[in-house]
Amino acid sequence: MPITKPYRILRLQGETHTDVEDTVMCEYRLPVYVNGRHFITLLCMEQDLDALALGHLCSSGVIHSTEDVQSLVVVEGVAHITLRDDAFLADDEATRPVRTLTTTLDRQHPVAYAVCGDPAARINADVRFKLADVQKRVQSFQGDSELFIATGGVHSCALCGADGRLLYFMEDLGRHNAFDKAIGAALRDGVALSACFMMTSGRIPSDMLIKAVNARLPMIVSRSAPTDAAIDMAREYGVTLCGFARGARMNIYSVPERLI
Repeated sequence: MPITKPYRILRLQGETHTDVEDTVMCEYRLPVYVNGRHFITLLCMEQDLDALALGHLCSSGVIHSTEDVQSLVVVEGVAHITLRDDAFLADDEATRPVRTLTTTLDRQHPVAYAVCGDPAARINADVRFKLADVQKRVQSFQGDSELFIATGGVHSCALCGADGRLLYFMEDLGRHNAFDKAIGAALRDGVALSACFMMTSGRIPSDMLIKAVNARLPMIVSRSAPTDAAIDMAREYGVTLCGFARGARMNIYSVPERLI
């Protein structure tokens, strides 16, 4: 299946109209089965599907590393994942492991299914990133997406190393999927997420911050805005959260000492 499709459309500009060909993103539905049970169906673009499935499990708190995964295959458009521990699949919701993140303002942000590690642990604050390296990546980020330039229909995420070097650049219809693809690719290749930062084109609500906490990612840099709940959670769990990153401009909402 192609990831884009041409359409003849009528384009209005002021009082004039033109018949033109437009390039549009194609939707793809990826059913994900975990230990033989349907876990979720992701609406995405048909690219990097194995990374998407793996990253989604990590950012949802179901797995911590590839050591938790016995096998992962995508066959005929369906992702099949076998875990070494299927506790999160318990039929009784009362006994199913669930992580709840609570901020100092007593807001609760439940994360479905299981969690690996200590739910109270803050992100390791030892890692530092050079502001100049981050700003350099910010300046090149928007032009990295040829699909966005062609269609305007995708979000992008760039996972970068401690030195600002681009490790993975992922795109998808939704910002959550692009994030998960980058996380999944890093897990698959054995990259230490605790020494990386993520750039994203989309907003940062609390569910995106939850993904960073579950993946133990120390910093998120967005071209767009965070929400209040995301800022509260970032401060509580030690994630450096930056928004409106455009050129030399950037708002730092939490843990500014991680940027040097």
